[in-house]
Amino acid sequence: MLKSVLRQTIIDQQKILDFQQQYVPRDIPLESLLQSEEIIVLSGIRRCGKSTILTRLSKIIDGNFLYINFDDIRFSDFKHENFQHIYEIMGELFGSDAHVILLLDEIQNIPGWERWLNNLHTFKIKTVVTGSNASVLSSELSTYLTERHKTIRVHPFSFREYLRYYSISCENPEFFSSTQKGEIIYYLRKYLEEGGFPAVIRSGDITLSEQHLTDIIYRDIVSRFGIREIKELKDLTVYLISNAGRMMSYKTLAEITGLKSVSTIKNYLDYLEQAFLLFRIAPLHYSLKATSRASHKIYAGDLSFIQSAGFHLTEDLGQRIENLIFLELLRRYQEVYFYSGSGECDFLVKRNQVVDEAIQVSYSLSDKKNLDREVKGLVEAMEKFKVKKGLILTFEDEALFDIQDNGISVVPIWKWLLTAP
Repeated sequence: MLKSVLRQTIIDQQKILDFQQQYVPRDIPLESLLQSEEIIVLSGIRRCGKSTILTRLSKIIDGNFLYINFDDIRFSDFKHENFQHIYEIMGELFGSDAHVILLLDEIQNIPGWERWLNNLHTFKIKTVVTGSNASVLSSELSTYLTERHKTIRVHPFSFREYLRYYSISCENPEFFSSTQKGEIIYYLRKYLEEGGFPAVIRSGDITLSEQHLTDIIYRDIVSRFGIREIKELKDLTVYLISNAGRMMSYKTLAEITGLKSVSTIKNYLDYLEQAFLLFRIAPLHYSLKATSRASHKIYAGDLSFIQSAGFHLTEDLGQRIENLIFLELLRRYQEVYFYSGSGECDFLVKRNQVVDEAIQVSYSLSDKKNLDREVKGLVEAMEKFKVKKGLILTFEDEALFDIQDNGISVVPIWKWLLTAP
């Protein structure tokens, strides 16, 4: 890439930061990211708002900064010597002694990026980067930037952030009036369909979600890993999204998709997870070997995928709600599992090597058989892992049932979502 082309590309890209659009405050402490000495890595699915966060950071930086988006087609000819050219362009724009903060978008597209970030850190150049591939970022950062970086996972809008977009107050949910509760539930139903992609929410066009999914499959999986069985990969993705929340075995997936190799299925699942399209969680066992061998559950990376790409004969609100709770747990905690024994428990939260919360999710508890089944699985998981706190999350029910004094509480989903952990 000629230095003159690189310089013009960088200058052109600064204009992107002048584009004004509604900014929804994210639950990410932006000021503290700038104060940290580490390289900040914003990692997450494409179109979830990482670039907008960089734009917002540019507005609060007190000093010089340079924004570079490596997803620009003009960077396809980028060579190693262009890293040196960026230093030179910084000097040309700000002076050789100026302190400049670098905001680098989709950094994983450039070969050798991890060593360059290491050099930037060595020269004490503050850097914030984004990336859309979990495996590439985590493996390379751990190799070259041990203890020099801090990774922040960025997801599509949470329900709290979704309400902020619509300027709906979500403070003090314990004191909501009946009208406020009705409004929150209205937007919760809407969120269960639209999901959290900013572009989908702004446009109200759910088909954009399906386009996001297709773009990610082609750009982050097919082109990166040289996949030839594209139809089979897409069929696998749609099947998994349609069956979000259900246990999957590699053998069953091979039979359903026509992909005969179990190792291929495993690879494809790895690729989908690395691109944040899907997530897997394992059943929790005391034996790590048993946990690794057991069938996993699959969840969609955004609720809109279930609406736009999933195949359903009927609308399954229970499935969407369970997927929603999983994504929120993923935002809050590092380790999330499920339990499967004679009964089942949807989620177990593990912190500091201890399981400290068991969570069951059910659309409604009005049916006694359903209530008994949910309580049985929850109590079984609590007793097995010595958990003192159990929680049943429902769409609207709240403390309406005669549950024995065993540490179990019933909370409506909307209230749990709006209450900080």
